[in-house]
Amino acid sequence: MLSIIQYKFLGELCGGVRLPVAYCLSNTMRLTAPIPPYSDDIMRGVFRLIIETFRDLDNSEGPTFGKKLEIRKAMALVRSYDIMLYLHW
Repeated sequence: MLSIIQYKFLGELCGGVRLPVAYCLSNTMRLTAPIPPYSDDIMRGVFRLIIETFRDLDNSEGPTFGKKLEIRKAMALVRSYDIMLYLHW
């Protein structure tokens, strides 16, 4: 849980790694809900990463569509919008 959020690691992810990391982070949030698993600054980076994975969500034919839907479901389960509002997103 701690090794995946190293700030330098979150900021320097290449395209093919972003989705699996976002998936792991969304599930970490789901498992630790309702308490955010990381500090406010790290959570901002986590939300940026997760939101970036939704860029081409309208492409339902793509190979990553299923994982993106799973991330979306996990974020809805933990009511992530409440956490984002708390962080003054």
